[in-house]
Parts: sequence; structure tokens; C-alpha cells
Amino acid sequence: MDSPVARHRTPNLRGKRATALVIEAATRLFAERGYNGVSIADIAAAAGVAKPSVLYHFDKEGLWKACVETLWDEVGRFFDERWPHGVAPSRALLETILDLFIEASVTYPAYVRIPFIEGATPSWRSEWLVDRHFGRHVRSTDRVIRALQARGVIGPGEPAHYQALMSSPVNVFIAQAAMWGRAYDRQFDTADMLKQQTRLTLDLIIRPDII
Repeated sequence: MDSPVARHRTPNLRGKRATALVIEAATRLFAERGYNGVSIADIAAAAGVAKPSVLYHFDKEGLWKACVETLWDEVGRFFDERWPHGVAPSRALLETILDLFIEASVTYPAYVRIPFIEGATPSWRSEWLVDRHFGRHVRSTDRVIRALQARGVIGPGEPAHYQALMSSPVNVFIAQAAMWGRAYDRQFDTADMLKQQTRLTLDLIIRPDII
């Protein structure tokens, strides 16, 4: 496979602005429709540039990878600036981590939507996402869950089940916001709504005598 910017040439100042517009538009479309539902012509139209301008810098695969790299760099900086290092495993720590996940997901909805779409079926994109980014985020949360289990904050069991139980409401309410919003006639992909859901989940899985 090509590298994320295999066909990316160093642009001039005007080219940098055009490239940023293309990545921004492409990320939005890939998050809404998935890789197979988006064409280079769609991206050019959304970015307000000519199709040859897109193809000068990227092929479709390279553009998708560049979008994901850019997105995860932004999300990575978000977490690095806020992550509670050196805090003992507790319900409070888990709430803080979930709140960060919610804030990142609301701020960068493509962070949830792209893996939600591409993870539905095996492909080079799902494998690349796991190997480059998704797997690292899963493993960091897995370590927190295992530490909480070791301290008796949450019960024994498969850590992946706990992780899915806590993250699924955020993934579903953001990825399927339009459907849930129409069904209930209210907005579900807000930080307040998502925090209510995660607190309910924590009440179910954490021992009531643990703070």
C-alpha cells in the first residue's frame, strides 16, 4: 500500500491552503459516507477546488490515509494535553477518561464515525486503522480496566466487554445521531446526554461502595 501521502508533493503557500481544504472536506465526507461512498469529484466539489487539484496531491487511498493521520494527530494532542497521569485507578479516574472520550468524540465526530463505518467489514482500511491508531487507544483503556479490576473497583470478566459497554453508547449516539434524534425528537450527540449515559453505565458495573 502507498504511504499516507505517497503522491503528496510539497505545495506552495496557496497549495497548502488548498490541501488543508481538501483534507477537511474529505474527512467530513469519509465520516458521513465511508470510503466507498465518496469519489474524488465529491471531495473536490466539497472543498471548492478543481478535481485535478486534488489528484495533483493525492490518490484516493493516500487521501483517506492523510485524513485519518491528520484527525488522529489532532485527537492525540487533545488527549495528551488532558490525560490524568499518575492518578490511582478509581471510579473518578474512569469518569475522567470517559469524559475525555466524550469531549473528543463531540469535538471530532469523525474520530468515532470513520472507525464505526470502516470497522463494519474487514478491509485494508479497518486493518490500517487498528494497526496505526485504534489498537493503541483500545490498549490504553484496557490497561486502566485491568488496574480497576485488580483493585476490585469493577468485577472480573473480559476487559473488552467492559470497554465496549462503556464506549458503545458514545459510538452509537454519535454515529447514528440522526436516527436516534428523529426517533426521540431530541439530540443525543451532546456532551451532557452522553455523560448521562456513561454515568448510568458506571452505576451498573461499579460496586456501589466504591468511589
